[in-house]
Amino acid sequence: MLALHLRLRPRLTVDRIETTVLPSYRDPSIQSAIPAAAVTKVALRIRHLIEQCVPVELNPELVTRPHSRVITPKVIKAAKEAGGSEHGACVVFCLLINKQWWRHQALVELWDADLHHLRAVACEVIAKQMQVQQSQRPFLLRLPLTCQQHRVGRGS
Repeated sequence: MLALHLRLRPRLTVDRIETTVLPSYRDPSIQSAIPAAAVTKVALRIRHLIEQCVPVELNPELVTRPHSRVITPKVIKAAKEAGGSEHGACVVFCLLINKQWWRHQALVELWDADLHHLRAVACEVIAKQMQVQQSQRPFLLRLPLTCQQHRVGRGS
C-alpha cells in the first residue's frame, strides 16, 4: 500500500519545492519597518556575540543564574548595540531567531549539541533581561494606560 501511495504522488520540481518549503508573501503596498538585509546583519552580529560569550560547554546554571558571570550587563549592552541606533528595535527578535538557529544547529551537529543548546539558552536569557530592562522604563508603562483611557473616553 505504501509503495502504491509513493508511486501516485506527483514529483516535485525545484520551483514547486521553493514555493512549498519557502512560502513568501509579497505585497508592494506593505513595506517592512526594517529591511530584511539589516535584520539579517543584526542577527549575524548577535550570533557572533553569543559565540564569544559561550565559547565552550559550561554548566547551564552559570548562564541562567540571576547575576551570571557569563551574561553580564556588558554583554546585554553589546547585544543592544548590535542593532545600532537605527535598528535597535529588532534586537530581541534577532535574539529569538538566533535561539532558533542554535536549536537547529544542535539537531544537525550532534557532537556539539550541548554547546548549541547552551547558546540557545543564552539567547533566551539576554532577550529576557532586555525585556525586563525595557519594562522598567516609565514611559513604556504609561503608553498602555493612555491607550486604555482613550478607548474608555470613546466609549468602546
